[in-house]
Amino acid sequence: VLAPNGHGVDAFSAALREGRSGIRHHAHLEEAKFGCQVGGIPENVEQFQGQYLTDEELFAMNANMIYAAIGSIDAWTDA
Repeated sequence: VLAPNGHGVDAFSAALREGRSGIRHHAHLEEAKFGCQVGGIPENVEQFQGQYLTDEELFAMNANMIYAAIGSIDAWTDA
């Protein structure tokens, strides 16, 4: 699981039990003059994305693709 409120089954489950949604204000959306400035964006992905994907793969992907790939790899590994 890669979600705004946790990475991994244990962290995600704990966040749900504690009532943490992961939805928060994002300053970069405010700076870009978006009407909606809250969202659920996974945090600190840059710190561990290299454990899942090569530099070449990361170069070819946008953030959403990276989130999907990490979540998919985790799901496959945990299955």
